[in-house]
Order: sequence, then C-alpha cells, then structure tokens
Amino acid sequence: MVAMGMEPKADAVAGQTEVVTTLKTAEVGGHHLMWLSPKIFSILEVAKDAVDNLHAELAAVKAERDAIKSQLTVANTNLDWMRTKINGLEMERAGLIERAYQIKLPAVPQMVRTSQQPVDPNSFSFEDIGNDMARALGMPIHGDRTPSLFDA
Repeated sequence: MVAMGMEPKADAVAGQTEVVTTLKTAEVGGHHLMWLSPKIFSILEVAKDAVDNLHAELAAVKAERDAIKSQLTVANTNLDWMRTKINGLEMERAGLIERAYQIKLPAVPQMVRTSQQPVDPNSFSFEDIGNDMARALGMPIHGDRTPSLFDA
C-alpha cells in the first residue's frame, strides 16, 4: 500500500515554501485505488486491522468451540457407559437380595437418557405467585404463621 506524500518545495522567487501534494495510487484488497487521500487511506488501514483482529478472534473461538464439542462427545460416551454399568449393578443387586433374603423387590429403577428440551425464557417467570397459591402448594409464607408442609 502506498500513501499520499507531501513534499516541501522551495519557491526561489518569493522565498516562501509551498507544499506540493503528490497523490499516489494504492492497492487495497486487490482493488487499485487512484487519488486516495491520506485520511481515507488511514481509515481503511484501521478498518482492515480491526477486521483482521476480528478474524483472528473468530478463529480462536471456533477452535475453542471444536475442543469443547469433542470434550462433550467424550463426556456423553462416559456417561452412557456409566449409566449402563449402574443399571447392570442395580439389577444384579436386586437379584442378589431376592436370592439371599427371598424378598421380591419391585421394579428395579433404571437410569435413562432423556432428551434435553430447550427452556423457553418467555414461559419462565420470577413473579410472586401470591400467598393463596403458595399456601395451596404447601410452601412457607414469610410473616404468616399458618402451618405449612415445611413446618415440623
């Protein structure tokens, strides 16, 4: 990239110095720009530097995202193995208790993988449900001495 230069030129007759502006051509992004002023050229350079920095940050974030994705895959695989192992141990434990103590246990609990549904932020609220609703749900009401399920 070539910027516009300013060269002082002495005027021999008047003894004054005048500035001769030389406009040079510049090549930015593969485009040949003629008569580019230094201000515009410096703005383009700053913008190009900012874009280059953003590209570098994006590449770093994408690399981090890919690393996290691979870690998630490993963690999910480990959890699937652990879930299978725990389910097998629970069934084995139930069978051993049944044989040792002649006790028929109800259905053995199984750990299952559930699909995670995204939470709709519009359906969630922090608003107060009110004393009557809280009392109906058995929640404690502060400042009220009406007995609730949590009072012991």
